[in-house]
This record gives sequence, structure tokens and C-alpha cells, in this order.
Amino acid sequence: MKTKSDHLKSFLLLFSVLVIGLGLGTCSNIAIFDDGGNDPSYDPPYRLLYIITKNAESSSYYTAARADADLPLPGAEKHSIQGCINVISADAINEESFAIQFGNGTDELDIGTNGATFPGRNITLLGKVTSNKASNLFTVPEGAVINSKAEIRYTANTANLFLISGGALIISDGLIEATGVSGIAIHIKFTDGAVTINDGTVQAKGLNGIAICNDYGALTINGGEIKAKGDRGVAVCKDTPIAVTIISGGFVEATGVNGTAVYNYSTSAVTITGCKIQANLDSWAISGRATISPSVEIIEGKVDPKVVMDTALKI
Repeated sequence: MKTKSDHLKSFLLLFSVLVIGLGLGTCSNIAIFDDGGNDPSYDPPYRLLYIITKNAESSSYYTAARADADLPLPGAEKHSIQGCINVISADAINEESFAIQFGNGTDELDIGTNGATFPGRNITLLGKVTSNKASNLFTVPEGAVINSKAEIRYTANTANLFLISGGALIISDGLIEATGVSGIAIHIKFTDGAVTINDGTVQAKGLNGIAICNDYGALTINGGEIKAKGDRGVAVCKDTPIAVTIISGGFVEATGVNGTAVYNYSTSAVTITGCKIQANLDSWAISGRATISPSVEIIEGKVDPKVVMDTALKI
């Protein structure tokens, strides 16, 4: 007698045969998504994947193509990174969301002094990319929702890898790394900008570097690792009273000389409901006003007298 499991297996086998027989492609080209419910960590689905690689004829230009096509997108055969992204956005005009992969998925794509302002779309970033662009590498304007799972390295001094100017950035995997002197990995520069860290690593490695700087927007850290590795570096910085910073998980660390794990320059408190925080023994784990729950684990480092323990706070 066949069980329910056997009937299900038979149905799936028949469905696969019909899909292939009708020329709809193989199972690797089919993606079925649910709506994510109310799960805040749910990744918006995407149907189309675009790949940006070096142009075969000139190392100064790049080529964009759909992953399911053999030829480059018309207009993106030989273009800048910004030009490639613009052509991709136009090609995906009817899509609710789409993904862009930098490089072939294995090797790091060096885009030199190129960068881009993302369109007001829902975009997932994949792959590996590095740049030394002299100013903001990637700008996230109002209307844009960028979900990064990519490895992005930025070597410029006194500049932002991600500048959040009204849009939303989600880090759900991968690496966001600023290595230059006074480099900032993620900078929420304007009001209405929002950053959520669910996983992955965000770090600044240079002297005076900042992993995440929140001037006016909303920063939520649910997981992942936020690190400042350079001397006088800061892992998480809150600059103004209207900036909202909530840390409910993850690991925040400053390992450089005179580094600070959590630095609040403003008069309103940072809220920390659960995470691990570490700095050098004679450096600040938390500097400035903060309200923390008993579940916060401060492994090492000094704690500012303005930090208040609130037993009512829960993860």
C-alpha cells in the first residue's frame, strides 16, 4: 500500500517530467517562494539574476548579462559599473526584485575607481567585488532596498563604502569591509535611511576607521559581527539624538589601540538588549549613553558611567 509520502513523491516526479517536457527548463531554473509571513529576516524573492564581469576587450569596462542568457544585455556590452546597473534595472522593469552578482561567483571583481548609485528598486547583491573609488562606493537613495550577501572590500581613505541617503540596506550574509584610513563601511548620512544587520561581517580595518556610523537614521543589529580593527577605530557610532540605534544580537568588537566598540556621541541613548561586546582592557566597550539589558555580555573593556542597566529590557 502506498503511503502519503509515496503519493507525494510520484506527484513531484510527474511534475518534473511535465516541466522538462513542456520546455519550461530544468528544476535549477525554477524558483518557488512563499511570502515570508512576518519574519523580519525573510529575503525578498528574485526571479532574475544578472552577472557583471570585466569586459573581454577592455579592462576599463564591464559587461552585464542575465544568468540565463548567452549574450550580454543590449547596451551593457561595454560600460561602467553605473551604466551596467542602469541597463540591468531597465531590463528588469517588470520585476518586483532582482539580483546582481559581481564577478563569476568565485573570483573577486576589481572595479577600480568605479561605483554606483542604486536605482529605487529591491536588489540583492551577490559575488565578490573590490574598489578604490575616491568617494562613496555605493549610494542607497530613497526608494532603494539593497539586500547584500556579497563580499565587498573598499580601500579608499576618508570615504564611505555604503552611503545610506534615504534608502534601506540589509546585510544578511557576506562581508562589508573598509580598509582605508578614516574609512567607513556603512554610513547612514540622512534621515529616513535604515540599516539592518542580520548576519555576515561589517568591519573597518584602517586607522580611525568606523564600521557603522549612524548620523540620522535607524540602525538595527540582530546578528552578525561588527568590528573595528584599526587603532582609534569605532565599531558602532551614533552621532545625533535623532539617530535610533538598537543592538539586539551579534558581536560588536574593537581590537585596535584606543578603539571603541560602541560609541554614542549624542544625548539620546543607544538601546542594547542582547549581544557580546569586546574592546581592549583599557579601551571603551561602551562610551556614552546606553540602556542595556542584563543579557548583554561585556567580555572586556571599559563601560561609561552613563550606561544604565534596565532589567525590563528583553531580547
